[in-house]
Amino acid sequence: MQPTWTVLAVAFLGVAGTLGAAVFTQFWSARREDRRWRQEQLADDQRWRRQQQERRELWQREDQLRTAQQRQDAYAHFLLSVAKWASAANSVVIERSEHGRIPTEEELSRWADLVEQAETACVPLRLYGSEEVADLADEVCRVMLSTVRAVTEDPLDPDSVDQARFEFRRTTEQTLAQVRADLGTS
Repeated sequence: MQPTWTVLAVAFLGVAGTLGAAVFTQFWSARREDRRWRQEQLADDQRWRRQQQERRELWQREDQLRTAQQRQDAYAHFLLSVAKWASAANSVVIERSEHGRIPTEEELSRWADLVEQAETACVPLRLYGSEEVADLADEVCRVMLSTVRAVTEDPLDPDSVDQARFEFRRTTEQTLAQVRADLGTS
């Protein structure tokens, strides 16, 4: 018969080996689970950063489109007000030059209102337009006022009126060319 201590030792080693294997397996499984969890977290963080970047890019594109639209609206509003003034002023300038007819108070008031509309339309140009267009728009308004002064002078100086008309045409063509360049439509 064998001594008891050897049986107990073998039994203890068997139990210890089983417990050791269980602990080692548990430890190994926990490490593997932690590694997988870190990888998932890293993938989630990368996905989140990528989504944030895509949102930022989308917002930037929307802001650029909105700014471009506001620029187009500001340019169109200013050019429309200048065209209205030119339409109203053209017949009066021609009649004043050819027939010597002095503009009526109503015509002068309309001109003043249209010049004021053009000057008011310059404010959004300062915000959304290029500096070149804003400066040219100010020049157009100045020429519009000088045209009104030239037409309302008594006695009429035809050279002054012709010079004002030439300056108006020149500045509006420059402004339109710069607007087209800014909008990329030239």
